Amino acid sequence: MSYPLNLMFKFADDTTLLIPQNTDISAKAEIMNIKYWVFINKMEINWLKTIELIFRRPNLNLCLIPKPICDIKQVSEARLLGVIISGNFSFNSHVNRLLSVCSQRLYLLKQLQNQGLSLNQLNTVYVAIVISNLNYTLPSWAGFLTGQQTERINSFLKKCYKYGYATSINTIESLTKQADKKFFNSISKSKHCAHYLLPPIKPITRSLRKRGHKYTLPKCTGSYFKKSFICRYLYSTVNQV
Repeated sequence: MSYPLNLMFKFADDTTLLIPQNTDISAKAEIMNIKYWVFINKMEINWLKTIELIFRRPNLNLCLIPKPICDIKQVSEARLLGVIISGNFSFNSHVNRLLSVCSQRLYLLKQLQNQGLSLNQLNTVYVAIVISNLNYTLPSWAGFLTGQQTERINSFLKKCYKYGYATSINTIESLTKQADKKFFNSISKSKHCAHYLLPPIKPITRSLRKRGHKYTLPKCTGSYFKKSFICRYLYSTVNQV
């Protein structure tokens, strides 16, 4: 029987190790291999910043959490490249932090408004310091938003328009649609690092209906997989021309 491979990603001086539930190499063995590599290359691991996050289904009646690996601290959520990821796939903490940061930046817009900046100029700053924050990695977490979280973000965007910082009312749905299309167009290029995640191209057959993309629809067996970007985008655009 073949098992999924463990994956390791490196960004700057941070290393992320992903280990599936079923694997032929244990998490402890992977950590020992990393420790050996660090020792051979005369480097050091900052164990105070090393954490373990276990992903699990949110509504399990009985959830068996394995013991910590090599005394590494276990956490319920972690911040990865600016996105707060929870072990039960809830993005409530990320939304809270995002709205807190964006709300703080409204003070700058208020000061600029008091200095006589026009609406169009305020809108430019608003897009740069507020909308850009909402757009950051939006395709990766937008599909997991609850109705309450969506309403909170939309309410904040309406307030920005009401205060005269924006020329139009944005919604998280419209921002997501734009960000999804832009990101999908990027990963559709063969040189993109995430291109390999796309499903195979569907063989050309005789069809009277034009499709929104050329890829085979993946089989979605779980609700959380359906909310992931590629699956969510492919199914939402399958009949779009």
